Amino acid sequence: MLTLSRRKKLFLLFLTIWPIIWAVIVLAFVVSITISASDEDSFDSYLPIFAVSHFLTIFLYFAVAAFYIWYAVKTVRVKPDSRIIWVLLFIFFPPFSHLAFWFMYIWPEDGKFAYVTTNESDLYFVCPKCKSKVSENERYCLTCGQSLVGVFDTRCPKCERAVVESWKVCAHCGEPFRQRKIAQIKSGYTNSSTMTARGNC
Repeated sequence: MLTLSRRKKLFLLFLTIWPIIWAVIVLAFVVSITISASDEDSFDSYLPIFAVSHFLTIFLYFAVAAFYIWYAVKTVRVKPDSRIIWVLLFIFFPPFSHLAFWFMYIWPEDGKFAYVTTNESDLYFVCPKCKSKVSENERYCLTCGQSLVGVFDTRCPKCERAVVESWKVCAHCGEPFRQRKIAQIKSGYTNSSTMTARGNC
């Protein structure tokens, strides 16, 4: 899974909204020049700085747009059948689609995202730290040593297998979660971590 720190997420948000901020600055500049009826020399003195800033903003816009497309395609946070929809939204409705994607898929923590295939044999869990494949019966990740204590506390009320709270149905037995709460079974664990599930696609 592609992971970003909080600081990087906030920096990405700034880069995302900068084209909007720049558009407001340009509009305000044009209005002020029109109202004040400044002479041409005063306008020409700002022109080089304005032109460079405008070029850099355009370059930044396309770089950020390319990043969002790449992220949407690569991350496991987005379901495979939703990726093409987001790519089209990025192409036809920027930068507002970028902002929506940031709030929905980038800012939230990793544990809030999961998708599975319809085949239970394709289902597996991943370590919240290194994203390696782990079993719901393991207490520690065999790859990085991350503690998995508390990770599997959320269980299906029917089959008592480990599930993710964002699921609508249990991927193991098909039990729907719309009408009843997911049972919290504390088999000696403490709730100290999060878990993500994904499918082989």
